[in-house]
Amino acid sequence: MKRLVLILFVFSIISLSAFAKERVALVIGNSDYLKPLSNPVNDARDMAKLLGYLGFDVTLKVNADQMTMESAIQAFGEKLHENVVGLFYFSGHGVQHAGDNYFIPINSILRTSAAAHLRYKAVPADYVLGVMQNADNGLNIVILDACRDNPFKGFSKSLKQGLARMESAEGTLIAYATAPDTVAWTGETGGRNSPYTKHLLRFMKQPHLPIESLLKKVRKAVIQETRYEETVQKPWYEASINEDFYFIKDFQTPTTPATQAQPVVEDTAQKIAELLNTCQFRFDNNWLTSGSSGTALACYKEVLKFDSNNWDASRGLINIENQYVKWAEMALKNGKKAKARQYLASLLQVNPESPKLAVLEIRLETLTDSSYRYTDNGDGTVTDNRTGLVWLKKANCFGEQNWKEAKQSAANLASGKCGLRDGSMQGMWRLPSKEEWEAMIDKEYGSLEKPGLSLSNATGTGKWKEDDAFSGVQTGYYWSSTTDATNVWAVNLENGNVLNGDKASTAYVWLVRGEY
Repeated sequence: MKRLVLILFVFSIISLSAFAKERVALVIGNSDYLKPLSNPVNDARDMAKLLGYLGFDVTLKVNADQMTMESAIQAFGEKLHENVVGLFYFSGHGVQHAGDNYFIPINSILRTSAAAHLRYKAVPADYVLGVMQNADNGLNIVILDACRDNPFKGFSKSLKQGLARMESAEGTLIAYATAPDTVAWTGETGGRNSPYTKHLLRFMKQPHLPIESLLKKVRKAVIQETRYEETVQKPWYEASINEDFYFIKDFQTPTTPATQAQPVVEDTAQKIAELLNTCQFRFDNNWLTSGSSGTALACYKEVLKFDSNNWDASRGLINIENQYVKWAEMALKNGKKAKARQYLASLLQVNPESPKLAVLEIRLETLTDSSYRYTDNGDGTVTDNRTGLVWLKKANCFGEQNWKEAKQSAANLASGKCGLRDGSMQGMWRLPSKEEWEAMIDKEYGSLEKPGLSLSNATGTGKWKEDDAFSGVQTGYYWSSTTDATNVWAVNLENGNVLNGDKASTAYVWLVRGEY
């Protein structure tokens, strides 16, 4: 309750000091296509939530059909008038044809059999721009995270990839997830947000950052994240605006004279912004309460020393708490008492008064360990009964590959390959995450102190032996799917160490499917 009051207080300050103009936003995220997209609905919900915190009157539409999108755009236009900042955000499929861009509703792919039909079955970008420009409101922002692969396979040759460049009218800024005529990277499988929206949300929370400077920081961060992919994603924007726009302008209250406080506020804000970047980096890498390079917990507490009402730091502490609750619940669900006990100890460190702590501790005390670790399914797969994950029985089907090759092997694996007879199809298999590898490792049988394969047998009562329950397990490094800004995590099964390595090097490839 105290944290909720704190957050509301921070935003009451921001709303009084930083939002001189009324702010109106329409946010649309479409994921539910024939081949669903993983990020857009999450992107839209997270964007709408943040914009609401930042003083916008937000309308959110997810998985919208053509009529819903067009009605929402029309209603959005009716809210725009003089002294109003308008913001339109779209995440989902977008295509270009004959130099015009179109946003794709969820129901239009089956109904569109030729490129010429797009103007009737999709939503033209010009419709959105026209509605905003006709309002004559002075400042409009359009953000498009829509440059994904072309979903219209029947007439793909008549469509150029990505979105076409659009000229921004006076008072309009148009931001694209990637450069014109190119396709954006969707990010790691299982990631909540696309790379573009993830970094956009991050920098929108920084004070004293004009929108054009913000977009340059987003561009740099996305290029850094995607520089090892087949095509580096380079965000783009076009602007014809005559004033600086800030999502958060400063921390001042209206009662503090700007002339007296400004030098202190500037210095403090810069320090806080730098710290928050560090905090987010540590959080993204799961350095929550432990890590040789510092922890997210300590970092957010440091921010609160500078500004005890800082929303990002308060929210960060809550996110850390929620993460440990999530991990503890997952461990308990899968019968992993030792892991659950470890997460609860960390939760106690973050917030001794967490309302979830007592409930989880009771569940821990009443939990009984699973007596049978792995089940050989007889079809080339093995189920881990503690996590529910299904592993490829052959742990060395692909030999040693670099990380990109490993990802491709995962994408192409299907029944009929690597001894599989399970009916699985391409796209179902993937590299295990760092956390999933840590759940697989059993250091009772292999560690730095006593080297040996850190994997148990099927019953979980002794060391692994060939075909009990896996085959071909190697003592070298195996790839995970978890990355940081430059490298990727890999596990050494000889001692169970999980280390950060270069994507260009080689390691073994052991694949998994299911959710942990």
